[in-house]
Amino acid sequence: VVRTGDQAPGLATGVNFAAITYDFSSSLHVIAANDVGNVAFEAQVAGPGITADRNTGLWAGVPGNLQLVAMDNQPAPASLGTMIAVGKPAINHIGTIAFKSTILPPAGDAIVGVMENVGGALSAIAKSGDSAPGLGAGVTFTNAFGDPAINNSGDVAFVGVTTRSTF
Repeated sequence: VVRTGDQAPGLATGVNFAAITYDFSSSLHVIAANDVGNVAFEAQVAGPGITADRNTGLWAGVPGNLQLVAMDNQPAPASLGTMIAVGKPAINHIGTIAFKSTILPPAGDAIVGVMENVGGALSAIAKSGDSAPGLGAGVTFTNAFGDPAINNSGDVAFVGVTTRSTF
C-alpha cells in the first residue's frame, strides 16, 4: 500500500511517510482493511512544515488512491477545538472510517471522542461530557474511550466509561 519514504497524500510535496504506526501492546500494525480492498491506517510523516506536534495522521482509500482523513493538530469537527491526537482506524465496506481522537477545546482540559469520516465529512459520534444513551439523565461519558469498530451498516460501536458508577 505504502512504504516509508513515499509521498504522503494530502500533504505538501516532500512530506513523506516516516513510519506506519505500530501498536506495541498487541504487536500489530495499526492498519484496517475491508472486504472490497479499501485500507485505513495511521502513520507518521516527516518533511517540510512537519513538527513534533503535527506528525501523525490517518489515510484511507484503495492502494494508489489514498486520501488524508485526519491529522493531529487539525481543527476538530463542529468547532470543538483542535485534534491533538488521532488513533487506530476502523473501516467498513463503503469506506466509512471511525477512530478515537483527543481534542483540545478552545478553553479547558482536553477531551476524548470517537470521530467518523463519511465520504470526506468528519463528525463527532460521542465525546467526553456527552450524555450516555440509555443511562438516564445526567450520566455522561468521561475521557476513557476504547477504539471504535464499525459494521457494514455504518453502526459505530465503542467502549466508553461513564460518570455512573453503579447499574
